[in-house]
Amino acid sequence: MKFFHLHVQFSVSVNDFNGETERDVFKALLRVNAYNRLEAYCTIDGVPVDILINGSSAQNRAVDGDIVAVKVDPVSFWTRMKGSLVISTCYVPSKDVNSSLEKNENSGSSGNISKQRLETNAKADYTGNAIHSAESDRFSSEIPCHLGLASNIPSVPDNVENGGSFELNDVEEALQKIFCLDGFRKYLDKSKKSLDISAEEFIQFTPIDNKFPKMTVLASDLPDEIRNRLCHFDETVETELLGHNLMQSCSKMLSVHPSSLLRPFSCLPQIPWDIPQVVLQHRGDLRNLCIFTIDPSTATDLDDALSVEVLADDIYRVGVHIADVSYFVKPNTPLDKEAQLRSASVYMVHKKVPMLPPLLSEDLGSLNPGVDRLAFSIFWDINAEGNIIDRHLGCTVIHSCCKLSYEQADDILRGVIGSECNDDGEESVPQVCGNFKLSDVISSVVHLHKISRILNENRLKGGALRLESPKVGFLLDEHGLPSDCFLLTRMDSNLLIEEFMILANKTAAEVISRAFPDAALLLRHPEPNTRKLRDLGHFCSRHGLELDTSSSGAFHKSLELAREKLKDDPVLFDILVLNATKSMQQASYFCTADYKDQEDKWAHYALAVPLITHFTSPLRRYPDILVHRMLAAALEAESYSRCRTGVFGRCFSGIMFDKKATEESIDLREALSTAAMQHGVPSKEVLVELAAHCNERKLASRDVKDATTKLYMWAFLGNKKNFLAEARVLALGPRFLSIYIPKLAIERRIQYDDVERLIVEWLEFTSTVVISLSPYKSRRSYLSKCPRALKDVALIIPTADDFGSVGGQKGDDPSPDSEIDPCVFPLTIRILSTIPVRTLCSGRR
Repeated sequence: MKFFHLHVQFSVSVNDFNGETERDVFKALLRVNAYNRLEAYCTIDGVPVDILINGSSAQNRAVDGDIVAVKVDPVSFWTRMKGSLVISTCYVPSKDVNSSLEKNENSGSSGNISKQRLETNAKADYTGNAIHSAESDRFSSEIPCHLGLASNIPSVPDNVENGGSFELNDVEEALQKIFCLDGFRKYLDKSKKSLDISAEEFIQFTPIDNKFPKMTVLASDLPDEIRNRLCHFDETVETELLGHNLMQSCSKMLSVHPSSLLRPFSCLPQIPWDIPQVVLQHRGDLRNLCIFTIDPSTATDLDDALSVEVLADDIYRVGVHIADVSYFVKPNTPLDKEAQLRSASVYMVHKKVPMLPPLLSEDLGSLNPGVDRLAFSIFWDINAEGNIIDRHLGCTVIHSCCKLSYEQADDILRGVIGSECNDDGEESVPQVCGNFKLSDVISSVVHLHKISRILNENRLKGGALRLESPKVGFLLDEHGLPSDCFLLTRMDSNLLIEEFMILANKTAAEVISRAFPDAALLLRHPEPNTRKLRDLGHFCSRHGLELDTSSSGAFHKSLELAREKLKDDPVLFDILVLNATKSMQQASYFCTADYKDQEDKWAHYALAVPLITHFTSPLRRYPDILVHRMLAAALEAESYSRCRTGVFGRCFSGIMFDKKATEESIDLREALSTAAMQHGVPSKEVLVELAAHCNERKLASRDVKDATTKLYMWAFLGNKKNFLAEARVLALGPRFLSIYIPKLAIERRIQYDDVERLIVEWLEFTSTVVISLSPYKSRRSYLSKCPRALKDVALIIPTADDFGSVGGQKGDDPSPDSEIDPCVFPLTIRILSTIPVRTLCSGRR
């Protein structure tokens, strides 16, 4: 039985554990290694390295995604990793060192004190001097620490002492009191008609996600249906338990059940609805401007539109028009609370769960063609060099004339769709309504593409980083099941939209940070993980590639040089981009009050901009609605001050900004305060909590999307008798190898022990693995995980020596169109070797 430290109270951890009142205690998000649950990491704000939390005792019942309090003991308790050390001439404080994490396989817990190792490029020794390694630039420290959990982990049973959970290490006792649902049929006595499970007994659950520990649940807490089936030896309960809990987990992850949006909201207008005349009088009328949308062909929530006008030679006025959702979603209404709770729409392979009711997200708020819609518009006057001469912001009324898909816009740019095409009902030709013709839309798309290329070139020259990892899509049959998969490709039309959305978000961030310097909602992207960058550098040097990560711009240039050098091996370049993407940290929302007088931390690393926010997707992101309210308040205060004093002009929205004058103007600050209250701009205290909530929901939405993609990949492979493909070896060692399958854009790890009859020889000096096939089954302890038969995980071509080769099966054509050559045992594998793989789904249908 294992006991843990008591958890810290949530209120204490939030108020006190911020690194200020106690310098050795920090609040952080726990991330668990997907391949080794005992290895978890925390990122402490202000420290450019990860902290390793090693072992279950150190993790103190925290699971992946929990907010935890990390307590670090004094530096004098740290221990060094063995290696030759030389004294450096300068001292670097431990909280500012450029360090990273590395797992220590021999480290663990000692008594009630758990250890974590902090690897640094420069680290303090017992006397406070900085020490540097001449051997490998890699150092480790063991830091006695513990985690005080500050999240909503379910409470443990009341009968456990000190509120601690427990683990049963004795196998016999475990079999007597705990039923492992992963293979529980092995331990059932079927001579009995039923199994008597006491309500006080615990049932053990084995998660399919390796990041989560096995969990024990009181039998009384199980649904009656599940418990009854367990008692009557229903073996299918193993697979259905997954589905049962998946539904509960998804409902929790999505905050509320999707059907809650179907209930009527009194704050929404009745259908049919027209824009009130009083609203039209106070908005700019753009209904005679050629405005259109470019979205996925299946999109129903159209929240951004574009326009362009030629003002003079080589001067264009580009407009981005965003659905004014804040007009309908008023602060503190039931609809606002529902949207705030959800914070984001969830997009899955087969469907979406919207943040807002369909009446709003697909009708009244969506910029559908042929109808008047309320919008928030930004105009820029841009010259031939991509420089912004002037800009204007305002609330408007627009009338979109056309809904373009990305494919149609790309066809226009490639000349497939021209002015001579007939738009009368042809499916591939976009339909244009109102007073405009197809030629007007085509001309606008071409102009916008030209400008976007210039803006993109300027942005990359300014230090932006572009990482485009391969992504997979699915073709669904009439039953909604995946019939085929394909790699998604980015078109010029995607880049066109992306460029103008970045410009709009950057402009919105500038305006709200001027108006609300202590209470603006922005998006920051920290610099990459130091350790992973260094690992990426080692990877590049091993393969003759140069990598400069001194800045995002240098990083991008290095990748472009690598792309050119690897033009004959695009898969290796994809692997390089995949590893580069892994080094990136998550972008997150924050309130500017969190980083007052630290504006360097506002920056977005990948975009290489000093500040940015989210403004362009208010139908599917709640932070965008908050930003709209801030912009509306800023523009209203600006207009009021301009009318009253005639001095400031566009003090917030213009290109030039007189910070001192705006701060000293009492009338302007009073007008801004009044406008902020009217539009429901939250205080900085509330905004800090909203930013944290939106970050949590954003990650949950991403997790759901990733999970459904994996589920559809599982279903696709399950329908394939044999799916053969080539894979590249990413990493290998004495117990496993990691592979990348380009055709599926997935990375997987293969454990040698999971397959019977494999004989593995690890040649450490050359980092090579030699795999042979034994004619006999290996003898294993009853405690060992049961390996899978070789025939279940590989296609075997019998040969004269009865050993065989992997790749096909006698009398069975594995893939009529396959050009995959089999490999022959013994198989020698090195890093980046190309090997044939058989990909199949695990588990039962």
